[in-house]
Amino acid sequence: MSRRVWLALAVVALLATVVAAIILPPPTAYPSNALSPPSGSHWFGTDALGRDVMYRSALAIGYSLGRSLFVLAVAGVVGAMLASISALYYARWGDRLVVLTAETIRAYPTLLLVLLFASAGVPVAFLLIVYFWIPVWRLLRTELTAQQRQPYALAARLSGLSRLRVLLSEVLPNVVPRVAPYAAGLLSEIISAQCAIEFLGFGPPLEQQSLGGLLLESGQMGLAAPWIWLPGVLAVICLVAGLAWAVRRYRREIRWVPIG
Repeated sequence: MSRRVWLALAVVALLATVVAAIILPPPTAYPSNALSPPSGSHWFGTDALGRDVMYRSALAIGYSLGRSLFVLAVAGVVGAMLASISALYYARWGDRLVVLTAETIRAYPTLLLVLLFASAGVPVAFLLIVYFWIPVWRLLRTELTAQQRQPYALAARLSGLSRLRVLLSEVLPNVVPRVAPYAAGLLSEIISAQCAIEFLGFGPPLEQQSLGGLLLESGQMGLAAPWIWLPGVLAVICLVAGLAWAVRRYRREIRWVPIG
C-alpha cells in the first residue's frame, strides 16, 4: 500500500480511539488481580487496582488525543481570524494590537504561565488555546500578507472586489492548503504540553483516563512494575514522533495553485 493509504489508516485508527474513549465505560477494578504481569488474559498486565493496563492505555490515548484535537481546532480558528485582521491592517493599529497581545503572552515561560492559571482553577484546554493560537496566527499572517501582493490577488482587487472579500475568497483558500501540514507538528506540541500538565497533577479527575495521568500514577510505582508505565511512555513517543514525521514527509507534496 502507498504511504497515503497508510496515513489514512492511521488517521482513522486514531479517530476511532477518540470515539471509543468517549463511548466506552471506565475500566473495572479487581483488587484481587492487582499488579499482574502481562499474560494471555491481560496483554499489558494490570495496575495497582487490578485494572487492565491495555484498556486503560487505549482510553487514555483517545481522551488526550481528543482534547488535543479540540485545542488545535479552536486555536486554528482563533489564529486564522486574528491573522486575517493582521493582514487587512498590516503595520497599522489592528495588526499592532494583535502583535502586542501575542508578544505579551509569549514573553512568559509556557509551563510557568499555564501552571499559574491552572492552580487558580482555569481550565487547561482554555490555557492551551490561549497559548497555541499564536503559532497559527504567526504563520498565517506571514503567508496572507505576502499573497495579497501576488498578481491573482491584485487582479481580483482591480475587478472591483474589496480587500476583505479578496482575502477570504481568493487568498485564504490558497494559503490554508500550504500551511495545513504544519498542523500535525503543532498537534504534537499540544499533546506534549497537555501530558506535561496532566503529569504535574493539573489534568482531569483521577477517574478519567489520560496519558499524563497514567504516567503520574505509574510513576509512583517506580521500576517495580514496568508494564504499567511503559505503554503510556511509548504512546506519547509514537504519537509525537509520528506527527513530526508526517510534517516532514507531506509538506513537500503541497503544490501552490492560485485559484484567482
